[in-house]
Amino acid sequence: KGGSKERTFYINQVNDHWSSLDLGWASREGSEVKEIIVDCSCLEQLFLDFGVPKYLKIDVEGADEMVLDQLAELDKIPYCLSIEDCRFGYRYMSKMSSLGYTRFKILDQSQVSNIKLPVTDHAFSKASSGPFGDDVPGKWLTYEEVERLYSQTVRDHQGNRLADSTHWWDIHGCGPADAA
Repeated sequence: KGGSKERTFYINQVNDHWSSLDLGWASREGSEVKEIIVDCSCLEQLFLDFGVPKYLKIDVEGADEMVLDQLAELDKIPYCLSIEDCRFGYRYMSKMSSLGYTRFKILDQSQVSNIKLPVTDHAFSKASSGPFGDDVPGKWLTYEEVERLYSQTVRDHQGNRLADSTHWWDIHGCGPADAA
């Protein structure tokens, strides 16, 4: 809480996508890591400096839940957010609900290059996060509905993947429809 501080960051020497503030995350499968010291800012400070964004994308390799926990301490949070799925998806959805997000969607990130926004004609590249908020395809679901869909599409309740490993998911949440 408050300002910025230095933290150890672990760079995975085999797969830089696994690099993380969390040693266990970064060194998975016995991978070798290199430690560096980085400056970190908390959300509270970022929001004070730049304002609360309308949308927040959470994808910080092993520290995603830390971001959700910081949001819980704030008076004002983004209207929409998305978080990359991992084995903690059920916990993430529960925390999003407790933060006040009432509408949910899941998006297969491996398919974003097939999405084109009708209003702007924007096509997303394969490596992008894709659309957010109302631009995410599909209808908004309640917490109970998205949890059921997630359990049939992404992971079972034990955290085992149901989808092929070529697919990865973001969980999207927005506040009440009248809060925009």
